Amino acid sequence: MVEAALENPVSGPGRWNFLNTYTHFMDPKRRLTIPSEWREPFSKTPTLYVLPDFFERSLRLIPDADMDRRLEKIRQIPLSDRRGRDLVRELGRQSDKVQWDSQGRIRIKDELLNWAGLVDQVLLMGAYDTFELWDPKTWAQTNRAATVDQDKLREVAPVKTLRVDANEGWKTKEQALEMIEWLAKDGHIEFVEQPMPAATPVKDWVWLKARSPLPIFADESYHLAKDVPQVAECFHGANVKLVKTGGVSGGFEALSAARKAGLKTMLGCMIESSILISAAAHLAELCDHLDVDGNILISNDPYLGVTSSKGILSFAQAPEKFGLRVSPR
Repeated sequence: MVEAALENPVSGPGRWNFLNTYTHFMDPKRRLTIPSEWREPFSKTPTLYVLPDFFERSLRLIPDADMDRRLEKIRQIPLSDRRGRDLVRELGRQSDKVQWDSQGRIRIKDELLNWAGLVDQVLLMGAYDTFELWDPKTWAQTNRAATVDQDKLREVAPVKTLRVDANEGWKTKEQALEMIEWLAKDGHIEFVEQPMPAATPVKDWVWLKARSPLPIFADESYHLAKDVPQVAECFHGANVKLVKTGGVSGGFEALSAARKAGLKTMLGCMIESSILISAAAHLAELCDHLDVDGNILISNDPYLGVTSSKGILSFAQAPEKFGLRVSPR
């Protein structure tokens, strides 16, 4: 839940578009100049929250107006969530707040600069409503790691068909296209899911869709049937999840609307019990692709329903013969 609060783009007034990538150098006092194109939209100097990215060795900067909305989500984390409390504690301990001066310079505390390995040259990467600071060598190593992982995979499964979920990970349309073109060279990648953040402007999605050598599917960009017009403009397919649609009826509507709009359809899931997985299985005939395995990824599923074996969903062994065909163990 903490990750979702920090990662998910927010909507409404107060959002800013940080676009493109810049390379700047810190001055002898370790001050960094923010690009003038990023500063111009602000009517007054904002406070920027500086957060360490615990998953990648970089820093993320979020304007206060957007951070306030993220903090509202973080405050909803129950006290019983130990992992959530630990992460919030670390964020509070390590984060910083800065404002740029009259020359557009910020000074982040040494602890964070050292943690991210920022010594001299810094990559400033726009991510629409936030931006990131990277050491150029760390960024290059991060990209190379993806190549190494794919090479290792192909050593043991040279022609296995793969689907790639970028999970909003590529920050600009140019970066997304570069990565998709690299993936396409593999020859056995079926499609790429949600290559950019859901808050990405429509014009950038349209640009990417027109150039992508692989189909791109919407996930975070597609929640309900009402989203179809924009999704059809920006994507080749849509991933429907019952946790997003609110249940079977909403899932049926979302899949039907996507098919009517000419989109390829996929049914996905989160980590779920057999209740929701079985419910999703009833909609399988509306899909071109299925990814409903959440119940086999847990060891404490309290229900019996649909089974999955060798890629086939079946109700043959379901003890309940009616309704969702789910029963308690």
